[in-house]
Parts: sequence; structure tokens; C-alpha cells
Amino acid sequence: MNSFPFGKRKELFMANAAVKVLKVVDRDHCIGCFSCMFACSRILRRHGGTNKSALRIRYYTGVEGAFSLRVCSRCETPDCVVACPENALFAARGGGVRLKAGLCTHCRECVRACGIAALQWDEAEKIPIPCIQCGQCVKYCPNGVLALVERPISETAGEENDALSGKTEKNSATEARA
Repeated sequence: MNSFPFGKRKELFMANAAVKVLKVVDRDHCIGCFSCMFACSRILRRHGGTNKSALRIRYYTGVEGAFSLRVCSRCETPDCVVACPENALFAARGGGVRLKAGLCTHCRECVRACGIAALQWDEAEKIPIPCIQCGQCVKYCPNGVLALVERPISETAGEENDALSGKTEKNSATEARA
């Protein structure tokens, strides 16, 4: 059974489909104000600080001084999902991850597996903080350091993500009937 909602228009849809991906577009203009981190924590997690933000800014000392920004790259095949022993993280269609907090055993394997060190950890709740690519951080950055840019969805992205989240064609058909 075809689980794609547009039936025969799948090829046309996939040819034109795109997802928004958070990117650091101008790191040199970052002033380390943490507005992006405050926005993420405040708007999405109802927290007043920066420690519940899905992105991180770090300052590196030296003559020039520089800021390092860690943002999720919305991997189509996320290492963090593969590393999670309880399937608490699952791949989202088009890339990126979502969290089922109740399944998390607080092992941190997902954070260790992220090759770009973008998956953040909530120390209070002992769960990962995946970026949902909402763009709130972009809206509050005063210098245009961050942007949501379009990336085409690869035709295999949905199939890869279904495999990562434990879905198969048979499981999808069963879910569709339920």
C-alpha cells in the first residue's frame, strides 16, 4: 500500500519538496549576545535562561576572539538516532530528529554520537534537546548570523528515516489501517 498522501503525484511533489534548515551564514558578525539561545529556551521550553536551548554559542579566547555556534544540520541519516538504544529519538521526515522523552533512559549516547556536537543536553531533565528547526533563533539574532535556508528533500530521505525509526513498508501499511 502506498503510504504517500499524494498518490501518483509523488514524483512531482518530491521534485519540488524542500525543508528549511538552520544554518550559520555569517559567523564573523556574531557578538556573543546569546539572543538566539534565550529565544530558543524562552519560546520553546518556557525557560528564562540559555541552558535549555537547542543551540550553543561558545567563546574562544585569543587575540581575535571568536564565537563558535553549534546548530543541528538536520541530517537525513542522523547518528544520534542510530545511537539511541531505546528509540527515544526518531528521524523526522526530511531530516532532523524528534524526541519521545518518556523512552529516554538518560544514557547520553545520542549526544556522544553527534558528529558536529550540535545535539544539546538538558542537565535538569537529563534528556537531549533536539532542534526542531523552527527559526525562533533566527528572528532574534540582531546581526543576521543565522538563517533558515531551503534544502531539497532527497527522494530516499523518507525511506531512510522510516528505516531509522523502525518503520517498514509493512508497518506503515498496518499503521495506516489502524
